[in-house]
Amino acid sequence: SLMMPFICSCPACYCNTILTHVDRAAQAVELSSIVSETGARSQPAHCDTEAEQGDGRLLTAFVALDDVVASMGPTLVWPGTHLTSFHQELAARGPAALHARCGYRLDLRKGDVALLDSRLWHCGGPNTSGRQRCLLVASFGPPAGSPLPSGSTYSLLPHLVGKHTLRTLRAHT
Repeated sequence: SLMMPFICSCPACYCNTILTHVDRAAQAVELSSIVSETGARSQPAHCDTEAEQGDGRLLTAFVALDDVVASMGPTLVWPGTHLTSFHQELAARGPAALHARCGYRLDLRKGDVALLDSRLWHCGGPNTSGRQRCLLVASFGPPAGSPLPSGSTYSLLPHLVGKHTLRTLRAHT
């Protein structure tokens, strides 16, 4: 199983990593950006999709469009929180389950890619830098016709829905 999050600076490496852990017929289900303005507060910790048994999963790539340093409020992640066992613990214990875990900042260099299972708990930190923090976000889900996990915004322009798979996008690189 891929350790989440997985961070890589080499385009060939992250393409190969995605291809190893997601079906080549995985459909593109999200293409958007995250922009954290100067003075933005920290987001509440959250996961993007629910950890329901049997649901397909999404693999999300956060691409740093510029260096992301501590003062810019990098994404904070809690490894292992994408697992069903953690989500069950969270349901039983509440927020204490997350507070008991060690979170990590994703300080990224321009061009770095962080791959996250969409069930992983994370949040954007406060931006005190005087500069915007910008990430390109691309998510891949189960092949067309398969159920998508609950909870995601699935931010993809209507004319692109169902048009691209990991295989077709890989062919363009």
